[in-house]
Amino acid sequence: MNEAWIPVTERLPKNMDLVLTCSIFGEIDMEYYNRVKKGFTSKLIPKDSDISYRIVAWMPLPNPYKLD
Repeated sequence: MNEAWIPVTERLPKNMDLVLTCSIFGEIDMEYYNRVKKGFTSKLIPKDSDISYRIVAWMPLPNPYKLD
């Protein structure tokens, strides 16, 4: 079920959109896309982290849960 995932080879998010990303290792993160830097910046992983991986797909964040 990959219907919601958008491959980065097909399309990239708008500049500074916060999206879910999926790496080549299946790791899911929440990241901003920066069109100037042509890359993603993690919202969850600290900038000084050694974690570096290739994003292969992304999807918009779901709508927030609505309380009744």
